[in-house]
Amino acid sequence: MRDALAGEMNRRQQLLRTAGQVSVSTYQRARRAGVQLAALPTLFVIVDEFSELLSQHPDFADMFVAIGRLGRSLGMHLLLASQRLDEGRLRGLEAHLSYRLCLKTLSASESRTVLGTLDAYGLPNTPGAGLLRSGVGELIGFQTAFVSGPLREGKRVGETMEAAPLRCGPSPHKRRGRLPAQSAAQRNGPSCKRCWIG
Repeated sequence: MRDALAGEMNRRQQLLRTAGQVSVSTYQRARRAGVQLAALPTLFVIVDEFSELLSQHPDFADMFVAIGRLGRSLGMHLLLASQRLDEGRLRGLEAHLSYRLCLKTLSASESRTVLGTLDAYGLPNTPGAGLLRSGVGELIGFQTAFVSGPLREGKRVGETMEAAPLRCGPSPHKRRGRLPAQSAAQRNGPSCKRCWIG
């Protein structure tokens, strides 16, 4: 995987150099203008349990940093997910992450590692309550909905839940609607927590 990602980065850099373009966006504009260039689609590199991957193969950290540093101009993007995030795992990557999503964490330190604040630790125990930190640094509360249940009479189990934004701040977060028939927390136990960064 590491060799494939490094090879793809090199291939994209070579395509851009050959075309005389500095980024994938200018390359795509040239293609739309009629210049005969090979397709260069956006590539999302999605890694579930990336903390576990880095604990087993620490050398992947350099590859993730390289994609974070150069990937945007090459049309390559990272989506890293982990249930537990060790503080040291993000070193070198932090400057290249444009957003972070975090559901309720089990400890204040995990919340601080992912978001830089304790807010995710203070989220309600409602399944799916989470926070988004965008590149500008503002925290936005949200409530996810479970929509992957089996079909019953043309509707998915849990489809009636209305996802609503959460209010951030000292007041308790609130949500509207009914809990889905089977949420991720109900399937995986009450401590199902996830963090996404990319």
